[in-house]
Amino acid sequence: MRAPFAQHTFSLPGVIFATALYCHPTSANAQTSSFVAPPRTISDIAAILDNERPKVSQIEATKTLAGVNLPIDVNGVELARLLSRRAIARWDLGRFKEAVADCEEAIRLAREASADPYEQQVLLLRLYQGSGVPQRTLAVLDDMVRDNQTPQKRTRLIAIYRLRVISSLSLGRIHDAETFLHAAESILADAKSNAVPLPPSANWVVEDARARVLAARGDYASAALSFQKAQIFVSALIQGGASTPVTTDAPIPSCRPSASQPPSFSGFNQ
Repeated sequence: MRAPFAQHTFSLPGVIFATALYCHPTSANAQTSSFVAPPRTISDIAAILDNERPKVSQIEATKTLAGVNLPIDVNGVELARLLSRRAIARWDLGRFKEAVADCEEAIRLAREASADPYEQQVLLLRLYQGSGVPQRTLAVLDDMVRDNQTPQKRTRLIAIYRLRVISSLSLGRIHDAETFLHAAESILADAKSNAVPLPPSANWVVEDARARVLAARGDYASAALSFQKAQIFVSALIQGGASTPVTTDAPIPSCRPSASQPPSFSGFNQ
């Protein structure tokens, strides 16, 4: 069984942000008082490793969910949700092609039922991004842009364009990334000027995208400031009890033993 989808990787934007926090006097002083000392003994480290070790019961539950036969009396939106859950389980087991097939079928079923396929599309993006094939995210993102042009859904485009920025940068297309950043900035500004309700994470989404583009352009000082501003927005979200924004670089939600609950995607789901 493969490790859970979440893996610790180092990226240039992350290093820039970490450096900015470390060098910023106010941030450093603020963190000193809440600093928690790392493990100092072998027993401490062993306890952490034991706690992180995959549980046999969880592994077996994942295997069961990954191999479950879909009920014949379920269709439409409910079947799409069950397929999404099975896709997550199959991904956890390293069965990438099957996970993608389930996710693509879930999107088809949602469309067939005239339902919103947004959550399944976000899952498919995460599967592609986490599997090292970012070029396959482009068609999905294009579909998402077309699907969310109505006034009721238009603010979703802010998050979608951020995802487009990430995919473009991963392919070395900095000019494209800038174009999508400007599109997100325009929608955000227009929504604010017209008092259009925005998702709680809208400011973070745009600032994070801006920081990534600045870092790709080599403007590290400005990128560090943008990453700091993005972190402030995230902290405000957490303190206010808001959900963590949807990202393609966040972990895919872990599957649960019961296939009756759909995967949860927080953030730009309104």
